[in-house]
Amino acid sequence: MKLTDIELGILKYIKQEVASKATGIKKFLIYSGVALGAEKGERMLQEYLPTLQNMGLVSPDGDIDIDSLYNAMKIGIKESGDFIFGGFKFNEQDVDKLFQYIRGGM
Repeated sequence: MKLTDIELGILKYIKQEVASKATGIKKFLIYSGVALGAEKGERMLQEYLPTLQNMGLVSPDGDIDIDSLYNAMKIGIKESGDFIFGGFKFNEQDVDKLFQYIRGGM
């Protein structure tokens, strides 16, 4: 899967699952961040592409093994447990939901 497709899935997840539950200034800032991510995300991703390729996470032609990334995140959340980020709880079900967005299923 291309990095840009993953980025779009993440932005959609944030907009639908995180921003929609926020209120007030937090909601405004999240939606603003999603808009900025959509505009500047590709440039930011390209900056880290060589590092990601050196780590073996991205192939030379820009593809990411989404299944390996999913499995790594599932292990990570099982080992770390739920956590709070920006006032929102993130758990194993959120990993599943995030990857549904990334794969285009939501």
